[in-house]
Amino acid sequence: MFFKAQRIKTTKLLLILLVLSLLAACGGQTEQAETEEFASEITIFNWDEDLPPEIFDQFAEEYGVTVNLVVYESSDEADERLRAGE
Repeated sequence: MFFKAQRIKTTKLLLILLVLSLLAACGGQTEQAETEEFASEITIFNWDEDLPPEIFDQFAEEYGVTVNLVVYESSDEADERLRAGE
């Protein structure tokens, strides 16, 4: 009986420590997210005539970023430019 009670106490203690560790690990992320800065410029790779350019203008205005639009006219061109690192 003594060993069973001891095992239950040990299991409860381990579960409490696990929960506290998980809570502590999650707690630091909110502080980091509040101080994180985002890019002021983004590049969007898109097919020719896939989406109207006005969408990108609206996105830039709404989020306060500069949008660089790179347009591909064919799969071959997209593959070449992506492999070249553009």
